[in-house]
Amino acid sequence: MNKKISNSRIFWLDVARCVAIISITLNHAVNRAYHVYEGQSAEFFSIPLGSTLFKTVVYVFSRIGVPLFLMISGALLFNKEIKKFYKHNLLSLLITSEIWMFIMYWVIYIMEGHFRTESIFMSILGLLETMFFVNQTTFHSMWYIPMILCIYLFLPFLIMIKNKVPKKIIMIPMAATLIYYYLIPTLNDILRGLGSSTFSVQEDVILPQYLLIVVVGYLISKGVLKNLNKYLLMLGAVFSFAVSVGIQMFLFSQKPDVILRYEFVGFFVCAVFLFEIFRRYSDRIAGIRPAVEGLSKISFGIYFVHIIIMEILRATTYSFLATKISQPMILIYLEVVSFIGSIIFIKLVSLIPKAKKYLFMIR
Repeated sequence: MNKKISNSRIFWLDVARCVAIISITLNHAVNRAYHVYEGQSAEFFSIPLGSTLFKTVVYVFSRIGVPLFLMISGALLFNKEIKKFYKHNLLSLLITSEIWMFIMYWVIYIMEGHFRTESIFMSILGLLETMFFVNQTTFHSMWYIPMILCIYLFLPFLIMIKNKVPKKIIMIPMAATLIYYYLIPTLNDILRGLGSSTFSVQEDVILPQYLLIVVVGYLISKGVLKNLNKYLLMLGAVFSFAVSVGIQMFLFSQKPDVILRYEFVGFFVCAVFLFEIFRRYSDRIAGIRPAVEGLSKISFGIYFVHIIIMEILRATTYSFLATKISQPMILIYLEVVSFIGSIIFIKLVSLIPKAKKYLFMIR
């Protein structure tokens, strides 16, 4: 199943990467077309039930992309030599991220009119703070970059632990992480929606939560779920997704604005089942391999570019369209135009070899 083709790409990981980037771009579209972080209950009772269901399904799907990307990292990077890992993965990611933080800083600077109110000194200071990961002025989607850089810094140590510590012992901290960083926060979200008191957890320390996903991705790539019955596998994916939709829809209707975050256990479980489904069954869509590989290669570029296009769309056309079309159509508009626009932009800019390498990490 983990068969490599002539260009050393692993098809099922390309499939997972394509699904992940669609999920992430949809997350940013649904956040702009609907009230997600505030005003949820008022919106719930003011729009059609079908629109709320659409919003909820898209939102839940949009929360699966990050776990999938982290699992892909685990599947690919655990077998890397540490010297090559730091040179070709960590350093390349840092360079590309710094370039895009520079670009995004000035995009926001211009769009928000800071040039009218800030001195040159303050503008340069803000840029330096952004590029050194202090008081960053970038789009909210860039939270992923400091997180994944930290993951990459820790990964060589995880590799050493994997090679030295028996698997049964490793399972103990993994189980503890699952309970503390997923099960308890999930219960807390439900309790918040019910207006009840919650359990005390350190919610601002999130690195172990994401490290767990990376390790699980590696284990799945090595066949840890290969003996799971295919019907249970499919049922697990559908059930975890449906339960996530049901809980989030209930929370949307409640007065306290509560959204299910990445530590919601339903997202984690659904991503695990999907990752195994991709590993087992991606060969069944081998007929569209060129399209899948093409999208997979530029997925990191889409992550950076689409958010800029989406913000430009919101600043220029959103107010007009909001009076003409429904929220589901606005969501589709933001997603389709920003996604296709990103692909076109990347294809054009990639005609410059250096830009292809350093802007989009396309080798």
